[in-house]
Amino acid sequence: MRTALLPTPGDPFLLAYWLQRARAWRPYIDRLIVCVSCPQDFEVRSVIRQLAVEHDAEVFFEASYDHGHAMQSLLQRVREGVVMFIEDDFFLLQPGFVDEAFRSIESGAADIAGIPRGSMSQELVKAGNRYYPGPGLWPTMLLAEAERFKAVTVTFSAWNFQPWEQVLGINHVTETVCGVDTFGIAAMQMQEGARLRELPSSSVQYPAEEYVHVGSLSSGPSRSHRISTAMVPHVAADLHPDSIESWALRTVWWMRFYQSWRRRSLLDCHRHYGEHIASMRRLVGEHRFQRWKAKSARF
Repeated sequence: MRTALLPTPGDPFLLAYWLQRARAWRPYIDRLIVCVSCPQDFEVRSVIRQLAVEHDAEVFFEASYDHGHAMQSLLQRVREGVVMFIEDDFFLLQPGFVDEAFRSIESGAADIAGIPRGSMSQELVKAGNRYYPGPGLWPTMLLAEAERFKAVTVTFSAWNFQPWEQVLGINHVTETVCGVDTFGIAAMQMQEGARLRELPSSSVQYPAEEYVHVGSLSSGPSRSHRISTAMVPHVAADLHPDSIESWALRTVWWMRFYQSWRRRSLLDCHRHYGEHIASMRRLVGEHRFQRWKAKSARF
């Protein structure tokens, strides 16, 4: 049994686009299960349920607001076989790679297949078994037997360690306050004694041949169906040089989701979505928007 698990806040326009692209690799798996982790109103839930039916997916809703919790809720719906966690900002460029990745676990060639990352305090990066990029694993294109995921005894959520706490999996006691992103401590515990197949990192700027990881598309413009321009001032305050390029890239992809919507439903929601994107486009600057649009065109 092969199962793909998708946790998502539930942006219906993003999800519709993602499910349409997932059609290319859907034949290589047996089940696709979606967890919508943010509250949605009746109309949005109805549309998402219809999308799931059309794309041969199962969907359920919770109100955890937490990516790691949604991952663990998804895992509870799987009894056996190989599991692949995937995110809604991750797109396969070579659909057959999904089959090849599952086979690497099914054949026993590896216990885990995943993309290494840091996304944790430098103290933990240095203490881990991989100095670069770090001892963590991205919670996308992450494969292992269901039993191996279920054997993890720590949270899948982001976490903060206080000084003098034991970090399972890397045999380290913290000296300072340390933080880890989603699935960080779970990844370290899960890899202990396991054979890891390291998959390549990928981004729009530096893509792998097999897939592209855009990054942070669930951060707006519609974490819920109430798409509000209230987020725009917050984003404006965050537009320093280290983040403005990321916001420009995300705005390009949100525009793609907006333009790909062809349904005669959620029309008011769709209109507000477009208004928010227009505001974001002005904030990041047209030159940045067009540059990232050109870079994203091949995907």
